[in-house]
Amino acid sequence: MPNSQPIGVLDSGVGGLTVLKELQQLLPHENFSYLGDSGRAPYGPRPVEEIQAFTEQMIDFLLTKNVKAVVLACNTITVNCLPALQAKYSIPIIGMNLANEAANQISKKKSIAILGTAATIASGKHKEALEKTAPDARIHAIPCYDFAALVEAGHIGDEKAMDAISQYLSPVRGDADAVILGCTHYPFLAADIQSFMGDSATVIDPAALTSEDTLNVLKSHGLLNESSEAGKLDICFTGDLDQPKNLAKMAFQKEMSITSHQW
Repeated sequence: MPNSQPIGVLDSGVGGLTVLKELQQLLPHENFSYLGDSGRAPYGPRPVEEIQAFTEQMIDFLLTKNVKAVVLACNTITVNCLPALQAKYSIPIIGMNLANEAANQISKKKSIAILGTAATIASGKHKEALEKTAPDARIHAIPCYDFAALVEAGHIGDEKAMDAISQYLSPVRGDADAVILGCTHYPFLAADIQSFMGDSATVIDPAALTSEDTLNVLKSHGLLNESSEAGKLDICFTGDLDQPKNLAKMAFQKEMSITSHQW
């Protein structure tokens, strides 16, 4: 079947599952091959050169699966490595949507918080995009050093999660009315973040926007799968499988078959 090759989706760990779910919903006939590098997570504190090297290793692994495109379901990788990866590989490499336009449309007070890993916030890419889209907005770029690690460890909806959310978001509660989840792990904490921020703030998950970007890229390259059958999922992690299985079940609301790959 033409264009039946899978779409590769990669992340530093389990966070990219939130993007994979949106991709599958928007592109139900596509096949997907997911790789989560949970054995080396988190990526946020790592030097950019190391993030780049690890990502190239993941893309090379996905190329052995004959993928036709790769979605970087990780903001840390997107903001630090996207141009270099697009220059190196001949297949389309799609990064996370920065949600700057969505945040500008949603925010009435023009007070927008960006949550991300240390590497994501340090890159300044989200802030730069927002400054171009919403030059009159007050932008609160907040590095949430342990959010990704909390999710990887399964701390969702518990006291540890709420303590961390309070620590990072207390300065903007009651002020920011749009909160961008600038890490694909953070949607697992979305309900907790929304509860803390209250009804006056809107939490923005860029996963759906990234899925729309992926659809547009596939269309423009003539790569859409022409099959009418439901696509298949191949999910693989490099670390222990217990927590990824639990979070995959949470994301997809069913048991998921997951395999392991060791570098």
